[in-house]
Amino acid sequence: MDLAASSASLVGPAATGRARRSRKDRPCDACRKNKHSCIRPSKEQPCVSCAARERPCTFEMGPTKRVRKETVKEGSEGPSSNVGANTSAAPPAFPAPLPPPAPPRSFNNSNAAEPSVFQLLRSIRLNADELDSVPFDGQDDHPTLDNDLTSPSESHFFASNSISDLTLTSDQRSGSTDVAFRQVSTDHRRPAFFIRHPARVYGGEARDGKGFWERAEGILTSGGWAGKEADLVDVFLNKTLPAYPIMSSTRLKAAFAERGVQSGEGSTPYAVLTAILAHTTTYLPTLRPHHKPLWNLVLDSMEDEYRQPRLQTLQLALLVLSSRPTLNSGQNSIGIARAIGAAQLLGLHMDPSEWKLPAWEKSIRKRLWWGLLIHDKFRALLCGRPSNLHSSNYNVPIPTLSDGDNDSNQSPESMQSFISLCRLTKILDTILTEFYTVQVNLSQSPTSRLHTLEAISADLDLFAQSLPLALRLPTTPPLIASPTGVRSFQLMHLGIQIIVMRLTLECIESTSQWQLVTALRAAYKLSLTVVEWCESLLPGDLDTFWTPYSAAHLSNTSALVLRTAIRSTGLDETLRASCKLLLSRFINTLQAHYSSTAWDVSTATLDRTANLVKSAEEVLPEMKELIEVCKVDEGAAAYGSTPSPPQFNMSDILLDNSDPYWWMSGTGMSTVPNGFFNGTFTPDFTSYETYSGGGGFL
Repeated sequence: MDLAASSASLVGPAATGRARRSRKDRPCDACRKNKHSCIRPSKEQPCVSCAARERPCTFEMGPTKRVRKETVKEGSEGPSSNVGANTSAAPPAFPAPLPPPAPPRSFNNSNAAEPSVFQLLRSIRLNADELDSVPFDGQDDHPTLDNDLTSPSESHFFASNSISDLTLTSDQRSGSTDVAFRQVSTDHRRPAFFIRHPARVYGGEARDGKGFWERAEGILTSGGWAGKEADLVDVFLNKTLPAYPIMSSTRLKAAFAERGVQSGEGSTPYAVLTAILAHTTTYLPTLRPHHKPLWNLVLDSMEDEYRQPRLQTLQLALLVLSSRPTLNSGQNSIGIARAIGAAQLLGLHMDPSEWKLPAWEKSIRKRLWWGLLIHDKFRALLCGRPSNLHSSNYNVPIPTLSDGDNDSNQSPESMQSFISLCRLTKILDTILTEFYTVQVNLSQSPTSRLHTLEAISADLDLFAQSLPLALRLPTTPPLIASPTGVRSFQLMHLGIQIIVMRLTLECIESTSQWQLVTALRAAYKLSLTVVEWCESLLPGDLDTFWTPYSAAHLSNTSALVLRTAIRSTGLDETLRASCKLLLSRFINTLQAHYSSTAWDVSTATLDRTANLVKSAEEVLPEMKELIEVCKVDEGAAAYGSTPSPPQFNMSDILLDNSDPYWWMSGTGMSTVPNGFFNGTFTPDFTSYETYSGGGGFL
């Protein structure tokens, strides 16, 4: 047998399993125009594409006219005379349109050459140009999705792939359907549907919370605060709302001013107003005895709110989560999960930028979602519980200054602190994914983990460099208090750096002593930065907004100091002794802050620090005396006084000019970007004396 013939037989129809394509089966006019694959089950039936679109399958178009390129002969100035010679020829005749499609064949006919389901799907290729995006109309007169208690229906978010199983029309005005819904997106590529569900308030009738408000007024009256509800609302408007903008200040003022005189019942957010009164007890020490009874009313009102969830339901839940002190961590974790369920029901996880909604509602939706996301991520970090939200399940952009309230009484730095905290939360999400998830690779080598921490530290360094000047750590002792929210953000930023440093120390093996000693000195340097930052706080700073995670970040600093002292035992006894001095200095500063303004963050941090010292007293017996120093004399708080200066001045210790990451050179890692320690941690060392006792590290 000839080799060429045998090769031809191997690539022929018998070898490939399908017949050779014949050019006699020309495509229909529609498939030819759209450049689709024209698949016809038989010559008597229309093609699959035309049958799916219920359009005639015709063969009336003439052949494509082929125009040859004009060629200019050498020595000639005009085109060749052969061009266009056949353009006047009559087109050949084509078959007439096909008859109507034949009845479908029986599924039992195994010999029928029917196309598969996925062949049908592949032949139906929608032209993306037909789905033109509709630009935002710029109007602000669209109806809101947020209803009050008197509304007989609720608006629940449904994705487009789910609503297609409920109705076959994409517009509630066309067709006949019992499913009432609203399409709020102006971009047909990203539809957003809200089903109108009847309001089914299980467990009783919907209550507007007025009874809780009246009982709260009675509690204030018994405490000597009768008729001062407006003053407490102003405290909230000036201290909390600018730094944590989960409400519209204009709408809140109007709701409070018009309470009890509005024509429609259920339009006044009494439950939210009651929560505001309870929230302000943190700022007013004389109101703290009424903290518990006020919050009992708020928690009872939340049960009614969740029976008919609205935006104010999320505002109420976030007020509860953002208040101090945080005593019931378990219930707060449940509260976050519950709030997330309500937020997704209301579609807060979707970007509303181009929705047909009022401008105020689109702004509030963004701020509410990120306010909830901050709680979800930071609680997952500090409590070691999984995050409930994955970045693939939301697309809400970080708010901008234009999303804030146009309130001349609010400082723009406060809104910037909230925006920057949202950005910091994205970096935190990376830390949670790499080190805190259930599926984290525990078999990963320390070097690989250090590589990951190097990338995170680079992100933190770039983040610090991009911050507005007002949000950066002070380089000189401040003379006036910062706008509300600024100092709280700085602590959150330092807290993330403390976590990264702890993770770094865990990756350093004790066998590499020279690397470990240098890493411990870097940890000491970071702890010193936090202590100096804490010393720079003015009484006015202590009276601003602080997140409920502030005490945890400060106590993590105490834990890092103790961990540094433990691991330096036998390697650098001078460093161990300096850790005790630094922790004592930190405790004295917290005591001074409590004495000046009764700062509740101080008491929570001192309690945690005392427990940490007690747990390490066997390996650090010299620290035992600090347990008594951590005790707070609640009767000694003198509001309005100035905090006493720290006892120890040792800021220049350990501060050489060498690369703080030189100890990583033996691991094969690249150099960490400059500034992770020298730039990100920027304390002011000029106002402190050099500690010179017991030798030194320089």
